[in-house]
Amino acid sequence: MPKTGATLHDGPENHHVRAHHRSHHRRQLHRCARPALPLILLAGSLLAHAVPPLMPATDVAQLGLVGWWREGELLVGVPQVEGRPGVRPLVSTTPTALPTDLSGWEPVGHTCQAPPRGLASVRGLPMEGVVLGDEKTPVIALIQGDRIMAQNTLGRPALVCEIRIVQADKLPGLELVVAWRTQREAGIQGITVFRIPEALEGFDAKGTTED
Repeated sequence: MPKTGATLHDGPENHHVRAHHRSHHRRQLHRCARPALPLILLAGSLLAHAVPPLMPATDVAQLGLVGWWREGELLVGVPQVEGRPGVRPLVSTTPTALPTDLSGWEPVGHTCQAPPRGLASVRGLPMEGVVLGDEKTPVIALIQGDRIMAQNTLGRPALVCEIRIVQADKLPGLELVVAWRTQREAGIQGITVFRIPEALEGFDAKGTTED
């Protein structure tokens, strides 16, 4: 099992790579410090009901960090740094050089969408990944119609730039990939991945994003 806490590039701008690993074929996750909200955060006409938490799978952050996705794979890195350090955070926290050709990958977190929103289909019905709250306390939520189906806090003040609901690793089920950045002068950019609760699985279409 890979160790957590690896960094992509040695230097004062390093932040962190955290990974939350599953045991074999079950989606059982280690406990993490980020609290799961037991009740929904009300937003507009969304209905209040108890919801399961989105389970954090990995959390990567550093100056200049961006990501790329293709079916079954997620890659993050800092392309402007010498050596182009990168990592596949859902596989290993060991840094490796970014590929020179990323034309077959879709960029994640390279720009900010307004508002960020990911789309997918569950049991033939549309599901959306959205951000609730504000930049001080962002909450990532999966909604279906006027109901929140699952949610969790991002765990830090940040501007959420992009949300994707995609197959981000080789295991069954979709992940919710969130790209964000802090608003400090030397802002950190990060990508956090949440696993969708097993009770909500059954996705029958590839996830997309909506500008």
